[in-house]
Amino acid sequence: MATRSAVRSSLVAVSVLLMTILNLSVQNNVQPVTPVAEIGSSSFTFNCTVNRTDLTANDTVWKHYSEELPQKWYKIVDATLIQLVIPNITESSRGIYECRSRLDNRHLIGGEILEVGYPPDQPTFERCLSDNLGPFTCWWNRGRDPILKTTYNLTYTFNVPSPEVHVCPDLSTEDDLVICRWGNTNAGNEHMFTMSAQNALNSSTSSLRIDPGLYGRMRFSCIYGWQ
Repeated sequence: MATRSAVRSSLVAVSVLLMTILNLSVQNNVQPVTPVAEIGSSSFTFNCTVNRTDLTANDTVWKHYSEELPQKWYKIVDATLIQLVIPNITESSRGIYECRSRLDNRHLIGGEILEVGYPPDQPTFERCLSDNLGPFTCWWNRGRDPILKTTYNLTYTFNVPSPEVHVCPDLSTEDDLVICRWGNTNAGNEHMFTMSAQNALNSSTSSLRIDPGLYGRMRFSCIYGWQ
């Protein structure tokens, strides 16, 4: 999972760099900007506006990276607007899409990077553990890999009058888990947790109550005196 995420991050970085270089030299006439599509969607549509007097929408082609896309995916709206309707969105649908001229050596009209993924699943609580009522750690399963960059946030209050909202001091994601670590256990104080996940497609939240004292793991040491 970690290796796959690293490769995916590298591909995203390369795509962003290429698109930035392209857009430095041309006005981008492709919409929407920073597009995101959900895997499993029936289609996704790009618009390309042709604002040159020597070109019409009929004089354009669409490319995905270096591959010229089939014309059955094209929809000419009028002389200045052509659409690309990408069917059946999968993980391989992600990447750079470019609208180019047929006439002058495939001159770039515009392009965008399509990101694909899933809305975040609702995080599900797995367990907590406290050593000698000292360091305290809790784990949530984040569910299916959303593929898209997803932000996780954990807040909590104590079961007291006028509770103050606290934020997890050390939150991390490891493979399919979201983990919060505390330096000390507030034993005897019931925690009311709210775990949220958010990305470009949606957000989800889960809540629960936990008494850290129920998750303690006591460690004992014995000292022997010899006479």
